[in-house]
Amino acid sequence: FAPALKNNNSESCRFKEEIIFSGKNKEKENDNDNNSIPLLSIIIPAYNEEDRICIMLDAALESLHKHRSRVIEKAQQAISTENNNIFFEWIIVSDGSTDKTEAVVKNYANTKLAKNNNNDTWKLVTLRSNCGKGAAVRTGMLRAKGAIRLMVDADGATDFDALSTLLSKLNSSSSSIIFGSRAHLASTAKRSMIRTILMHSFHLCVSTLIGTNVRDTQCGFKLFTSHAAEQIFANLHLQRWAFDIEIVVLASIIQKSSSIEEVGVPWHEVEGSKLDSSKLQLAIVSLGMLRDMLCVRLCYS
Repeated sequence: FAPALKNNNSESCRFKEEIIFSGKNKEKENDNDNNSIPLLSIIIPAYNEEDRICIMLDAALESLHKHRSRVIEKAQQAISTENNNIFFEWIIVSDGSTDKTEAVVKNYANTKLAKNNNNDTWKLVTLRSNCGKGAAVRTGMLRAKGAIRLMVDADGATDFDALSTLLSKLNSSSSSIIFGSRAHLASTAKRSMIRTILMHSFHLCVSTLIGTNVRDTQCGFKLFTSHAAEQIFANLHLQRWAFDIEIVVLASIIQKSSSIEEVGVPWHEVEGSKLDSSKLQLAIVSLGMLRDMLCVRLCYS
């Protein structure tokens, strides 16, 4: 296995960033005016997602079209600000995809966004090689400019309407990190047998090795304030599947005055999971995650 903990400045994770769509609200580079800062950044890590990314984006845009006013109100309340030039920032991070993910995203921007009169800024960040989901999320979070930053998986498994719920929790609690959670669905959600086995095994390892009270560390729907995101991801080292565990540990160290809050979110399994692979590949991934958890345990104890 490659080392679980890598230098944050690793040459292998070089990237290219480009604005693929900019609506009425053009970004003002080197402008510290709050009106030039996105209210919300949405970071979407994607690896070989040519078949699922557009479906997820359609659902997210439809949700925001219906609930945009509510999302804006709750976000402004959470960060105690009034921004007269409200826009969102979308950042799709292609983790060295070898399919047509990047071309599909660009085509989506050129066709659907203009027709929908979208006012947001859309960026495509392309990692030069496959560095891992953790590296993709880290890159997106640190390139983001939003006052609030949402990490959401490209498969669309979590209902995007849950964003309002996470923002409400951010507003009502002292925490600056809110995790979407599927723990309340443990007995009702329909999962494949292999996912169920992996879920219970992983939770056992997390509770044993890390000792966290967070019930669902792996849900791909997480909300951060900009300050929390910059503190956490600037210090994140794990680059692959178990990076969420390091987030939990870093939060307990850096965000000492507040803990991570969890909110139940609607979730369903989506075909095409990167875990739906051969038994050998699953074994390799599982051992890699166990190795990463051991590294976190040893490095932060």
